[in-house]
Amino acid sequence: MRMQDDGLEGFSDLISKFTDTISDIAPKYAEYKTQRSIAKMQMDRARKGLEPIDTAKLSPTIRIQPELPPEMVSAGKSYMKIAVPIVLGIGLLLFLRKK
Repeated sequence: MRMQDDGLEGFSDLISKFTDTISDIAPKYAEYKTQRSIAKMQMDRARKGLEPIDTAKLSPTIRIQPELPPEMVSAGKSYMKIAVPIVLGIGLLLFLRKK
């Protein structure tokens, strides 16, 4: 039984790292998209012979990220140990049922 718990814990750690990575990448991707659209706008204005827009005068991006209390984070991790195998099991059953 201990071997199975280690496997689930390892998978839970993998899911946790994946969600952390996504939460790190998402704001950077949004910033990239914003910078790209600003560059496109500036190029369009240049083609039309207009002055470039001073981007410092544009409204800044406001980022809001909720901070969860530690007890909620630890509770979420314990639920993940239960939820992940259940969701995988249901997915496997649906996959096998269609065959």
